[in-house]
This record gives sequence, C-alpha cells and structure tokens, in this order.
Amino acid sequence: MVSWIFATAAKLMMPIGAVLLLATRRIQNDDLDLLAVIALVMVVVGAVLLYLVLRSPELAERVGRALGRFVRWAAGLFRKEVTTDFGRLVSTFREQSADVIRSGWLVGISASLTGQLLAFLLLLLSLRFVGIGADALHWQVAFGAAAAVAAVSVIPIFNVPGIGEAILIIVFNGAVGPESSDQVAAAVFVFRVLSWLAPIPFGAVIFSRWRQWVREHGQADLLEAFDEPED
Repeated sequence: MVSWIFATAAKLMMPIGAVLLLATRRIQNDDLDLLAVIALVMVVVGAVLLYLVLRSPELAERVGRALGRFVRWAAGLFRKEVTTDFGRLVSTFREQSADVIRSGWLVGISASLTGQLLAFLLLLLSLRFVGIGADALHWQVAFGAAAAVAAVSVIPIFNVPGIGEAILIIVFNGAVGPESSDQVAAAVFVFRVLSWLAPIPFGAVIFSRWRQWVREHGQADLLEAFDEPED
C-alpha cells in the first residue's frame, strides 16, 4: 500500500511537469492542461487526506468512515454492495505504515519518480532508434504523451495492456503526421518489448546468480522462502 501511494504520487506529478516543459516551448495542449489540473487537485487532496490519517488515530478513523460512505455511494450506482469497514481499514493502515511514510516519503516518491523518468528515457530512445528525430518530435512533446499515459494508468480500468500504447500512438501520429505512422508503431513496440519482456530474462539471470552467491556464502536459509515445500 505504501509503495502504491508513492507510485501514484509520482505518476500524478508527471503531467504537471509536462505542462511546464511544454510551456518553455510555447506549446499549449488543452487536454494535457486539463489533465494536469486534475492531477494537481488529486495530489493536493491526497496529501491532505494522508496528513489527516497520520496526524491521529481518531482522524484516521473519521477519514476511513468518510471514504467508506463515498465508496458505498459509488458502488450503489452500479448496484454493488460494499461491506468493508473502511474506518478500521484506514486505522490499520496507519498503525502499520505511519512510521515508514513519515521517514521515507521523500525517498519513496523520488524513487518512483525516477522510475517514471527512466521509462520515458527508454521511450525517447525507442523513438530515436526507429528514425523519429527531434525535428519531427521534440522530447517535450514525447514527455507530455508519457505523462498522460502515467496519469491515466492511475485509474484501474485504464491500467490495462493496450490503453497506454494506444494513447502514445495517437499523440505521436498527431505530432509527426500519418506518413510516419509505421515508425511510431515500431517505436512503441520496441519500447514495450524493452520495458516488459527484456527485464524477465535479465531478472532470471540475476536471481540465479544470487542463489548461487547465497549457497557459496553459507546462507542457504535465505532461499527457504523461494523453495517449494516438500510433500
């Protein structure tokens, strides 16, 4: 839950930064401006609620009950019933996470934001790799598209494979023109291969080497959590 809070905050900061970057090139995008305003409001509201939750157990309980009323109202629109005790849920979250958030919020958000920026760098390199240069698509515009995808992915129904790719392709095609649509599709494909598939074999190699190092240094007990129990 704590890591989700940090990751969400970083994603919502992206469109705010994108609007500022586009302003330096005097590029205005009404959709991105609106998205940045919504993201800013969500960041402020989220920060205030988090502050209230961390301030005292009583406030955490009250915030949880208010959240529960909102969730039940929203679920009622879809004729769904929610029985979760949100007051207790938020209080438990406070008990388990308060110290971590207070001491590590800056590091956590910075790490999450760094991850978002590295993903954008990978996207930009993919665009340049397929031949879409800065004269056709400036990096600020590419950052705006990446920021839009990051912000939209905060909404669970949009955080599914294909939605982000479609947004990137639409924005990039609008910027470079239909004659470069094949290059845009190729760039997005390369980006997703590198960001989704490439880490799997790399991670497998690292994990295998880590297991070997653990055995060689007599710390095999660390592997118990990864080994299947014997019948």
